[in-house]
Amino acid sequence: MRNQTTVPAATFKGDLRASGPCQQSHTPLTALQELAALILAYAALVDYRVAAAAVGEVGVLRISFVKTLHVVQGLWQSLTLAADLLTVAQVRLLVGRGLRRIAAMATRRRRLRCRRRAQWGEKSE
Repeated sequence: MRNQTTVPAATFKGDLRASGPCQQSHTPLTALQELAALILAYAALVDYRVAAAAVGEVGVLRISFVKTLHVVQGLWQSLTLAADLLTVAQVRLLVGRGLRRIAAMATRRRRLRCRRRAQWGEKSE
């Protein structure tokens, strides 16, 4: 149970550190605001990751936070610009396509090879 929350959180923090914006807070109040924004963004991305995993029938941990963030940012920008031009059905279609794109970018599971099996001539599964 603990791994189900610590692994995604560690992945999120690592991805943000590697490619995300630096924190710009200079006061305790702005630091709290940034932290709250990160928590809300994390929750939104988790929802998108779970939905994309269901659409693509892949494990949630196979979907990258950074790739999800990039697709969702593009989707939000497009929907913001075209908000008054699109119907609800068209918005749902765009969101569905975004989820499918996220699922398509999921990392594939690597096949593990066991030395012992190869050594003894057993077939790998």
